[in-house]
This record gives sequence, C-alpha cells and structure tokens, in this order.
Amino acid sequence: MKQTVMLKKNYEFKIVLTKGRFYIGKQLKIVILKNGKNFKTLGIAVSTKNGKAFQRNKAKRLIREAYKNLEEKIRDWAIADSAVIVICGPIIERESKTIGKNKVAVPQQFFKVVLSPFVKPMRAIGFLFNNEQATDPLHSYVVTIDSIERLTHMDFFATLPDEIENKIEAEANYHQWPN
Repeated sequence: MKQTVMLKKNYEFKIVLTKGRFYIGKQLKIVILKNGKNFKTLGIAVSTKNGKAFQRNKAKRLIREAYKNLEEKIRDWAIADSAVIVICGPIIERESKTIGKNKVAVPQQFFKVVLSPFVKPMRAIGFLFNNEQATDPLHSYVVTIDSIERLTHMDFFATLPDEIENKIEAEANYHQWPN
C-alpha cells in the first residue's frame, strides 16, 4: 500500500488547486490530482470562514484522523491478506447541487470499497462517508457493498462467480477483518 505524504507548501496546494478535480460539499471541498509517484499526498486547508484558528485546526485534525485511520486499516489488511483491491469515489445524485461557472457537481457522500481476494473465504467491505467531518469510529461508516452499488449504479465485482459476489457484497461485518 502506498504511503501518504502531507502537502505543506503553498506552491504544492496551488498546483493541486489549478490542475485537480473538485468535489465540494457543505463543509468540505476535496481536490484530487494524480501525482504519478509511488506515494499519495494529502493536503488539508480550512477556510477562515469556518471559525477561529483553533476551530480550523481541530477540523483539520478530525479530517486527517479519519483519513489516517481508514488508510492504516487498509494498509494492515493488505499486509495481513497479501493484497487488497480498493475502489473509491464520490456519490453524486442526479439533481445534485452544482457550483461555479463550470457547474461542478457537489457529492453528497464518498465511498470506499475494499476486497481481499486471496483469503479463504474471500471478503469485502464498504465504507460510506457523508460529505462532512467524519468524527465517529471507523466501524460506524461500514455498509454493504450492495448498498454502495445501488447508490453508484456500478457493479464492482461482476467478474467474481455469482455465489461469491452475492455473499461478500451482502455482508457488512467490520469484525471479520484483522484488527
């Protein structure tokens, strides 16, 4: 699993902001830009509109913590299971709010789906986050992959045998995964 490096310099943020893809919500704006490196980068900035410095710093800590917790869990699972497949993205409804002259859609939620294909029995898990600060324990965001597929209109593991696909996509058991 790739390591995550924090963006810190002004010019690093400017590159992402000018070339990245935007997903904007009530309290959170996510900008994604592929970096072509063997590690991920994460930068968190909070507008002065969101309160005093201590409030903005707390919001950044909460966001960093939620991201870190899930990334560390997935990294541990990849080590324990020899490999995992991770699929993630936004949930954008048809009549989603848009912003800006380019009518950028504002996602209501974000998902992450994880498949561990080499363990016996094979297992998968889905996470669904509302487009706001994630402050609850990680297990509280667990949902079935079936429910994420209904929201996204995607079939993530269609190439698996139906018996296996149906079973793993219907389960949402956080405790069957290594601690």
